[in-house]
Amino acid sequence: WSEFGQVQPEFIPQKLSITRERQMEFFSDACELSSACSNSMINKADDNSPENASPLGVNGTPQHHTLFPAGDTDYMSFQPVEGSSYTIETLNLTNGADTYLEVLYLSVKEDVETQTVRVVETALHVNDNPGDRTFTEGCAQLREGPDGNLTSDCPNNKSALASKVVITNFITPSDCPVPCTLYARVKRSPNAPPSTGVFGSYDFRVTSP
Repeated sequence: WSEFGQVQPEFIPQKLSITRERQMEFFSDACELSSACSNSMINKADDNSPENASPLGVNGTPQHHTLFPAGDTDYMSFQPVEGSSYTIETLNLTNGADTYLEVLYLSVKEDVETQTVRVVETALHVNDNPGDRTFTEGCAQLREGPDGNLTSDCPNNKSALASKVVITNFITPSDCPVPCTLYARVKRSPNAPPSTGVFGSYDFRVTSP
């Protein structure tokens, strides 16, 4: 399923129950819909660009996101300290998620010929998955359980399809404006196996020892 169509009012409780049981979130996350991730009004737009990135504390507190609608991209940001180490990761994947994580910064490039200045996203690290994608191809098939509800033989894999980047002794790139801000960009993996979903839900966090 990618969405629910028209539902009779008397079936709405069952509809909500089904989505909760299967942890399907057919909606944009709170960072995109409200100021839940920041008091700034800018986050009420969409976090699909560095300008609208959801700020993060480097304290291990997870921030919940959904990859919805299809093709959604989430940006999160934090300011690293010179010489410090960081672990940047997605975790608690549900709703068929398979994440692709990129850590980048914005650099300013000057074009001498056209005498223009443009901001460029420069990648520092990319991580698709820390482990392998050991998924059974047929695990996406649904079967009817003893209670009459449809269940899946495919386990809710919260770690094998997650992404992690470790930065040791951060050194500020020479072309990153001071104070340098790092951005994490998360989207659905282009290498996602057939057993994953079109959408996805995940938590995101940054920790520093």
